[in-house]
Amino acid sequence: MLGGQRSIIRACAISAAGDTIAYGLTSGEMILENATSHAAIARWQAHAKWVRSCAFSPDGHFILTASDDHRLLLWDRGTGKFQEYFDPTLSPAAAHGHNIRFCTFSPDGQDVLSAGGDGHNDLTIRLWNRYSGAIVQRFDGHQELVIESRFSPDGKTLY
Repeated sequence: MLGGQRSIIRACAISAAGDTIAYGLTSGEMILENATSHAAIARWQAHAKWVRSCAFSPDGHFILTASDDHRLLLWDRGTGKFQEYFDPTLSPAAAHGHNIRFCTFSPDGQDVLSAGGDGHNDLTIRLWNRYSGAIVQRFDGHQELVIESRFSPDGKTLY
C-alpha cells in the first residue's frame, strides 16, 4: 500500500551516483527516494496507466519513463516537472501504438531507446534523439514481444 491505495512497483532505477532510487507504480505515479535513508524526495503522477520502465540519464539530471498509456516521457529529476514528450504521433512509422515496455538512455545521454508492443502488435524497438524527440532508427522484424534492450558500454551496439 502506497499512499492509502494499492499500487505495485513495476519499474525501478538507481542513479549513477547511487544516491537516488526511482520507482514507477501501477498507479502511473513516480516516487524518488534517498537510497541511504529511504526518505521520500518526490512523488508525482507521471502517467495515466502503469509505469513499465524508468531510467536515469547518465548525468543523473533526468528520468525517462515508459508506460501502458503509450507515452515515453522525460522528467527533471530535481523538480519532477515534465521536460520532453517523445511523440509517437509524429508519424505512423514512429508510433508504438501500444504499451511501451522498456526505456533507457544511451551511455552518452544523446539518445533514448524504447521497446513497445502488446505481444501481438508493434514488436519494435525505437531509437530517439533525446534533444529533438525525433526517431533516429526503428528496429523491426522481431517475432515476439520485446521486453528489454541494452546499449553496449560504448553506445555503438544494441542488444
